[in-house]
Amino acid sequence: MEGVIYEAYDLSKLMDTILFECSESGKLMMINNILASSLHAKLYEQLPIIFKEANPEIPLQKINDNYPEVYIHRENLIDRLYDFLQEKNGLLVGGPGYGKSFILEELQRYCRNKKQSCLIIRINDLTEGNNEEIGEELKLNKDWLATLSQMKMNKELAILVFDAYDTAKDEKLKSNILKAIKKSIEDLPVNWRIIVSVRTYDATKSRKLLEMFPADDVNNQVSCRHFQIPEFSDSEVEQAFSSIPEFQGVLEQCNVELIKLLRIPYFYNLFYKVLIGNIEKLGEFIGINSEEQLLNVFWINKIEDNLGKELFLKRLTSDLVKNSSLSCEKYSVVTAENATVFNELISSGVLEEVTVMKQKIAFTHNILLDFAISKYLLNLDVEKQLEFVSANEKVPLFLGKVSFIFILNYTKKIMFCSGCITLK
Repeated sequence: MEGVIYEAYDLSKLMDTILFECSESGKLMMINNILASSLHAKLYEQLPIIFKEANPEIPLQKINDNYPEVYIHRENLIDRLYDFLQEKNGLLVGGPGYGKSFILEELQRYCRNKKQSCLIIRINDLTEGNNEEIGEELKLNKDWLATLSQMKMNKELAILVFDAYDTAKDEKLKSNILKAIKKSIEDLPVNWRIIVSVRTYDATKSRKLLEMFPADDVNNQVSCRHFQIPEFSDSEVEQAFSSIPEFQGVLEQCNVELIKLLRIPYFYNLFYKVLIGNIEKLGEFIGINSEEQLLNVFWINKIEDNLGKELFLKRLTSDLVKNSSLSCEKYSVVTAENATVFNELISSGVLEEVTVMKQKIAFTHNILLDFAISKYLLNLDVEKQLEFVSANEKVPLFLGKVSFIFILNYTKKIMFCSGCITLK
């Protein structure tokens, strides 16, 4: 309705719209036809004419309404990213926790306000990355690329986002996504812009991805056309603290290393989750000077307070590593006995439901998965650790760069030998 496609978990909003905004008989008839059509498994272009008339342009995606507890509006950053895309395609790069996905959602909201199309393909919601999955993500069909090429648009540029390329750990998924990016660049009309978000480290290791976005200056660390997400500035950190009454005077007590850590948006929000409601423990927290320490404090306060949470996360982490995946089927882990624990982990922002139909679960951020691996799966006994790695050949590649940081806190030395990890 009005260009918005409602999903199953939006039924309450749909009913409110019907009740308060669609009292005229003509509009109710249109809604009745839409719902009747939805009861039959028909593709987008097969729906009745009345549906097409209600939505003649590109379908609008649902924009995530879940803002972080502390919201810093980086308006100038969004403006610069938008201007960057007016010229050519490119990558959006930044370190872990810099807020790449959040910035892209802000860009989508910015474009929506300007009546421009901005569609996001969330790679971490995909399993295989084939045309059927991407079409479902965009509310189209397997011919999504041809459909986007033909759809009615304004004269302004449209943007297609491939978000979180670095989450494509499976080689088949990665290959399909690379093909989709390449085809989008080649096949979409000139008024489309393509942007791919990826961690800086992963971008430097993907030659095929870099070659799709050539740049005049190839001397940069990321040798292609890209937009760098910066960490928080001094004024943004100050703004974040001053916006919370309970945090007045806290920043002045933080050590230099902690302030440096809080420049990363994800770690600032983690610090907020730990401290809010525990302000009397401020003395324990302001001494934090590393990512590992902050994550450990978060784990102690939000997870180790309940044995059920630890057992659930240990099993989930083990399954993810075993399958070299960032998500798993929800009901392969969730049972009637641990459903309450699962809901608490969802509510506290540790886990989330992913994929279009919310049939899988994953950690809300790969940083948490990396830490869970170091917490539950790494063994200080060298022989046992080698035995584990040997039995799970993909583990060294799956762990990723961040996990090695946490490993170092336990082992101090890492040696790579014949594709395995030797800990000493």
